[in-house]
Amino acid sequence: LMQPTLITETPRGNSIQRADNGQFMVCDCHQVCKVTQSLYAAERVMEQMEQGYQFPYSTAFHAKAE
Repeated sequence: LMQPTLITETPRGNSIQRADNGQFMVCDCHQVCKVTQSLYAAERVMEQMEQGYQFPYSTAFHAKAE
């Protein structure tokens, strides 16, 4: 049984690995992984991990005025 092959790892600890079944695993720094069918899809997942939440989520919370 082959071990996954590391393709890339970011400074934040996110990584893309090629699995022995031809799929790709995108893992965050806590080793929570998502499996994709293509490297392109893996790169898209990686972009989302690196950027974090996007608008409107990051701006939806405001301090309560008193």
